[in-house]
Amino acid sequence: MNRTTKSTSGIDRRNWFWVVPTLLMATILFAFEPLSAAIAIGVVVVLISMQLAHPPTHAWLMAKLKRAGIAIGSAVSWSLLGLIYIFIFSPVGILSRALGRDPLYLDMRSNTSWSNDVMFPAERLFERTFGLREPKQLKSVTWRGKIVWLCKRCLQIGVVLLIADAFLGYTVYELSAYMGQRVAGAEARTRVPANGQNDWIRDYIREFDASNVTRLEPYIGWRRRDYAGRYINIVNGVRRTYRCASYSRPSRRVFMFGGSALWGTGARDDHTIPSEVARLAEHDGQVWEVINYGESGYVIWQEAILLAQLCAAGNRPNAVVFYDGANDVFAKLESPAERQPIHNLNKWRDWYRLMQEPHVNVRFRSVAYEFYKRNSLVFACMRRLLIKGHLQAPHFVDAERFGVAQLAVAIVDEYAASCAFIRDLGRQYAFQVVVAWQPTLFNQSALPGDVSRLSESSTFDTKFYGEVYRRASQLIADREVLDLTRVICNPGMIFLDWVHIAESGNHIVAEKIYSALKSVADQHPEARVQ
Repeated sequence: MNRTTKSTSGIDRRNWFWVVPTLLMATILFAFEPLSAAIAIGVVVVLISMQLAHPPTHAWLMAKLKRAGIAIGSAVSWSLLGLIYIFIFSPVGILSRALGRDPLYLDMRSNTSWSNDVMFPAERLFERTFGLREPKQLKSVTWRGKIVWLCKRCLQIGVVLLIADAFLGYTVYELSAYMGQRVAGAEARTRVPANGQNDWIRDYIREFDASNVTRLEPYIGWRRRDYAGRYINIVNGVRRTYRCASYSRPSRRVFMFGGSALWGTGARDDHTIPSEVARLAEHDGQVWEVINYGESGYVIWQEAILLAQLCAAGNRPNAVVFYDGANDVFAKLESPAERQPIHNLNKWRDWYRLMQEPHVNVRFRSVAYEFYKRNSLVFACMRRLLIKGHLQAPHFVDAERFGVAQLAVAIVDEYAASCAFIRDLGRQYAFQVVVAWQPTLFNQSALPGDVSRLSESSTFDTKFYGEVYRRASQLIADREVLDLTRVICNPGMIFLDWVHIAESGNHIVAEKIYSALKSVADQHPEARVQ
């Protein structure tokens, strides 16, 4: 009696064998990535439904999937075999030949039982392929042929190394980010004394990385996408700010603008500078609505445009606070010839030129190069070597031609022009303005060893940047600006890096800003929410 793989309903059971390993894979994925597991289960349900509803379509689809699997498997197999050949066999063979020992050479001087029975000269033993056909005639190789062969091998090895470097770096980067072990960016801040032994740091890092996704915003550049987490929550591009338990109708609305330091890099929602200002008002028995409009990389001119948009839409505050300085100096050093530049202006221009490029191959080369530079382990190692050797990356080559004094004057003049525009808006829309110049590591007179290493580990010329920032801070002191450059008394325990500060530092800064706001509120007690 012949065995059959079909059930009584006529369905081939062999088409169901893939269900078990797929469900097993989904179960394993569920422990690490629930979304991927849900997608895998969804695919299983769709294919099972198709098998039951229309078997011919299911058979056709499975045949296509098998062909695709064979093609992908062949490509992966050849790639792995190529890597093994290049990284294992080729180095061993080259090293053996360099040492004068050919691994394919057989020493026939010893009299062995099998060597006397060979049917052709022993010195040509390894020219036969498993003894199945006659050996090939040796060809004399010229120096030109050797050079061509060497160039081909170097080219092949280089291509494979570049591809392996990029994709291995991408894999390592993504895995390290998923496991919460990312070294670059915010992860490095977990080892700074300012964070101490806080048990929330590692979970915060995961949320910070997940929330650091931006969208294009007209006129102002970018804003973060919405995100909901335990320590970071963003709605309509605005981070959540602390509200007291008895929050009802606030007596005062305060809009706060700034870069990543005001947004709260390294701090939880309820401990950013705007949240600390709201807490201080609550401590004084007042209910203030403080809104955090900070965003990473913003300069004061971007924030002024955002404020104008809010006022034009009818969203008016009683007071506004601008907490800037670090990004304004950085953007000017990146694009010294521009007036009111934004962060990464040159990259925005390159992106625009790339989008205008009619040739697809040029776009592909640019995208491929950016992918390699972002994920390459070689690039990462070179950056570390340059930093440890105190050879900083040449971010400010063009700026160095202008000189420290000229750059500082230009930065302060453009900053003052933005402040004048903001104050004009304040007079037009009846709100008070507080402009603060933020502290950085370069304003601190005595830098402990641990803090000095923070500035040295930056990926830009910290020495030149520090000189410009200190000079600009001196000029700012003569303007109508709240100077906060000296409010940090213990930088080694406050600064997370060269500009971001811990939650305790946010409280110190918030006290100064709240005092300025309270002074303005006392001068205008009639101001209430419109």
